[in-house]
Amino acid sequence: MSGYNGDEAGGASKAQGSRAEAEAPAGCPAPALPCHLETTASKGSESEEAPPLPGPRRKQAYALTQNVQWLVANFGRDRIGFLTLTLGDFGTGGRNRNLRERKEAQRRFHSLLTNVIGKRYRCGVIVTERHRNGGLHFHLVVVCSEDIRGQISFDDCFPRKNANGKPRVKPDYSTANEAIKREWAFWRRVAKRYGFGRHQLQPMREGGEALGGYLGKYLAKDWKHRLPMDKGARSVRQFGHWSNNARAHRERGASPPYGSRFGWTTPNACMRLAGVHQTSSNRHSLPKRVNHGGQH
Repeated sequence: MSGYNGDEAGGASKAQGSRAEAEAPAGCPAPALPCHLETTASKGSESEEAPPLPGPRRKQAYALTQNVQWLVANFGRDRIGFLTLTLGDFGTGGRNRNLRERKEAQRRFHSLLTNVIGKRYRCGVIVTERHRNGGLHFHLVVVCSEDIRGQISFDDCFPRKNANGKPRVKPDYSTANEAIKREWAFWRRVAKRYGFGRHQLQPMREGGEALGGYLGKYLAKDWKHRLPMDKGARSVRQFGHWSNNARAHRERGASPPYGSRFGWTTPNACMRLAGVHQTSSNRHSLPKRVNHGGQH
C-alpha cells in the first residue's frame, strides 16, 4: 500500500447522516497518531510497466478521473480524502498475512461500506486493486463532512518511504488539524472490527485530475495482476448521494455524472445503431437477383 503522493499523481494524470459509531466525547482526547504506516507491498521495485488497458478499462479510467474532478469542483478539495484499506489476518506467530480470496474480501468490504463508509461519507469512488503479491487493496476517494486539509504539511505528516515501505524520517503531525485526527482515530478503532488491516487516510494534495490519474494507476495494476477468480469482478464502483442537495428520506441517491458502462442512449451508441439500421435498409432495398439459367 503506497500513500497518495501529489508529485507522482501529477505525472500519472498526464498519462492517463447517521454514523456507524459515535465519535469519542469531547472530554476524551483521541490519540494524534494516524493510521498504520507500514505497507503490505512485497519488497522490491514496482517500476515495471503495466500492460495497456483494453477499451472498457480505458473508459473506466476516463470516467474515474472525470468523477473525481466533479467531486473536487462541487465539494472543495479541503473535504476530499484519499482512503486506502488493506485486508489481512493474523496467522501463527502474530504475523499478518494478506487475504487473497476475492469473495471473502468483497464480503468484508460490503459490510464496511454498508455499515460505516456509506453513512460516514456523503459519496465517493472505490477502486479494487489486486496487488502483485496477490493481496487485495481498496482505494477510495471520499467526501468528508468537514475540512480535513487545513494547513497540513504533507512532507512532515507523510514523509517518503524507503524500499521496505517505512518512512525515511519520523512523521510530525503537529500541522494536522483536529478533523483529520478524528478520522485517524476513528479508523484505528473501526477497521479491525471488519477484518481490515493497515489503512491510511490523507487529505488531497493536488487537483482532481491528478488524484483521478493516480487511481487510474491502481486500475492498471489490477488488470495486470488479476487472477482467474477475478474474472467478471468489478474494479470501479461509486457510492452515496452525488449531489449538493440533501437527500430526502428514502430518496434514491443521485448517480455520478460520468458512467463507464455501455449504454444504448449515448451519442456513440446511437450513431452505431443508426449505421446498423442504414446498412440493414440498404440490404433490403437491393433488387433481387434473378437466375436466368436453366435447371440442370
